[in-house]
Amino acid sequence: MNNIDFFRYYLASETGLIISITALIFDFWAFFYSNSLPWNAEVAFSNLSAQEKKAAEYIERKKLESRRHFKNSVCFIVLILSILVIANYVSVKFIERNPLVEVPTLQNLPYSDAVILLRSVGLTEKITGESDSDEWANCTVQEQHPNAGEGVLPGSSVILELADKNLNSLHYIAVDPLISDYVDVREVPSRAVCGETVTIRATFPEQALVFVVGHNGDMLELLWTTEDEFTFIMPEQDVTVCMDPPAGADENPVDENLTDSPGSSIDVDSEIWDYNAIEFVLNASLMSNYEDGTFHPGEAVSRAEVVGILYRMAGEPPPKTMGHLDFQDVELDAWYFDAVLWAVQNGIVIGNSGLRFYPDDSATVEQVADMLWRYVGSPSVRSIAPAFIDDDLVDESMHEATIWAVEQKIITTTSTGMLYAKSFVTRNHLAQILRRYYSADFQRI
Repeated sequence: MNNIDFFRYYLASETGLIISITALIFDFWAFFYSNSLPWNAEVAFSNLSAQEKKAAEYIERKKLESRRHFKNSVCFIVLILSILVIANYVSVKFIERNPLVEVPTLQNLPYSDAVILLRSVGLTEKITGESDSDEWANCTVQEQHPNAGEGVLPGSSVILELADKNLNSLHYIAVDPLISDYVDVREVPSRAVCGETVTIRATFPEQALVFVVGHNGDMLELLWTTEDEFTFIMPEQDVTVCMDPPAGADENPVDENLTDSPGSSIDVDSEIWDYNAIEFVLNASLMSNYEDGTFHPGEAVSRAEVVGILYRMAGEPPPKTMGHLDFQDVELDAWYFDAVLWAVQNGIVIGNSGLRFYPDDSATVEQVADMLWRYVGSPSVRSIAPAFIDDDLVDESMHEATIWAVEQKIITTTSTGMLYAKSFVTRNHLAQILRRYYSADFQRI
């Protein structure tokens, strides 16, 4: 606490309050008493001639007026200081009962993300500028008042100045859900424009290797500004913040019942946190290694691969009827044709846009949740209230499925309560999801 803060809080003590009230009472007494003192010229100058009396009276009146002006000035200053001390006392006590909230960084965030972040810390938004309310979803925050880092009272409004920006050029930034329990994430924007400088603020374990990887597997160059903050240039693709070795790996020991099977991966060490999950899916023949014996745990999973896994989970049943698919991008001789046909006939998948399935597209968190939810028969959720704060970023058709997956702890949120439903699912992430699914022992269709 600096000298200014110490002085301010000393004045806000009960001692400062008593002194200011006492000074205020004395101030009022001095003001009214000094201005009401009688002055009798006849008594004061009774032994003087008329002309001398007139001159002396004039001089004394000037002296009296001067003294009164001085006293009034002093009284006015004491009055102002006393009021300031009392006001300071009230404000400090109010702040002690209502701690200030730090305003988060909102610049360059999409409007919807800025609103979620503000409400998560108990603040509200107020819009300025020329943007129409119907177009706010297509805008990003250009300026904010108060600025990031300033303290405001809970429930205060942060003024946002919006600017139009093509959201099609925005790409998602996700934190690998597998590390969320071990990393204290303080600031991660959910989306950014290609070429924009992205700042990540989080506390990582000592000696952890932190990296950001694009959905195509490219690792980005990071610039560390402090031990808890780094930046990178947003590429033209979605990215995921990862960490290796994972924190708390020693708290998640390898299952002694699992041994190195013929399906073990040469790039998956038995000491890493997701070893058990990867061994589980390999031993259950749900997923497999590549021909060179690698598993590629950080690689994104395609939509076709997810459907193929669900098809194997169901025992690869024959189609209900031999027919054709309406999807123009699913060839009859494709390795996943039977799986997609089975999934369509059982209502597990629908096309992304009419007659296309996009089998080679990377599967997102919400898509995997939706496929699993439909796979188990679309069960009802316990509550329509989501257990994650970025609920409004979930596709409406997959909303119930994502709530169900989080409720059942099949898919977990980050430590900040974010789901990042649009982020891509990696192979090790899918292995964890499948292991949690089987641990929950859901009935198959």
